Amino acid sequence: MPRSSRGPAVSVVVPTYQRRDLLPRVLRPLLADPALHELVVVVDGSTDGTAELLARARAADPRVRPVLQPNRGLAAARQRGAEEATGDLLLLLDDDVLPGPGLPGAHAAAHARADDPCLVLVGHMPNDPRRVPRERRAVAEMYARAYAAASAGWEAGDDVLLHFWAGHFSLRRDAALRIGLATPGDEVYRRQEDRDFGMRALAAGYRGVFDRGLHAEHLFERGMAAWRRECFETGAHRSHLERVHHEVLGVSGGAVPRGVTHRRRPLALALGVVAQAVATTPVAGTVVDAAVGAHALVTRVPGTGAPARFLALRTSGGVQALRPPAARSMRSR
Repeated sequence: MPRSSRGPAVSVVVPTYQRRDLLPRVLRPLLADPALHELVVVVDGSTDGTAELLARARAADPRVRPVLQPNRGLAAARQRGAEEATGDLLLLLDDDVLPGPGLPGAHAAAHARADDPCLVLVGHMPNDPRRVPRERRAVAEMYARAYAAASAGWEAGDDVLLHFWAGHFSLRRDAALRIGLATPGDEVYRRQEDRDFGMRALAAGYRGVFDRGLHAEHLFERGMAAWRRECFETGAHRSHLERVHHEVLGVSGGAVPRGVTHRRRPLALALGVVAQAVATTPVAGTVVDAAVGAHALVTRVPGTGAPARFLALRTSGGVQALRPPAARSMRSR
């Protein structure tokens, strides 16, 4: 297998959908790293000129490898990228994750030190709400709190794969193909692709490690409509996902994940009820923050209630209850 002096050769895989204007910022620091073996960008049905942009990028640097496919969703795009890659290590980045300097080389060095073919290495990718326009900042702040809580949980001993958060992670290419980055068969878990992969990796005997020193920035920005849609998709698919993976979760039917005590379960349910109540009540914003934020911390689900339809967000007009959004494409991001 090809190797650099710092460790295994790194193929970076970036699935993308309708992010032409953002892509140059994401790709530039990757191409600046001499440890990069190749940059596989899977264009998942984009119609915004992304393919043309990448053709020009490849003419300037042959390490850029555009892969075009019809819109099939994030997990399928990750899988296609793994299949097309030729390096022995894959670094997978979402198309709104801005890599820090030398990130491919840092992942390669970390894997070389660990020398563990079963390692799934998760890097740090916090978002900065201050970069987001004020009218979208409430959603960005909620996401930032949830991600900070997840990161702290991993460092405190939470299983990284059981609570898997993709967007910035690496593993050997043969491991990715063995586990499968996309769910086998025709099942699609919208907004739950990360957890599905993590649970399948855990069941196959792999281990996850979170490394805060592998730094990137998540350029997270969502309007209210997009955030509503994501919350409903998360809620709609999460219960089925946990039923499928109940053996990994260590429960019958996936009701309570392994590591969540029966003492904490009633608290999560109670906070979900509070979130439901305040969603349709013009109460003070701090009450909403406390109810929804606390429930997110207990359940480890970013920004959702129990179920997701009870999520409440502060808006300029008070509290807005979320209603089912219209159906969108496979990669409405």
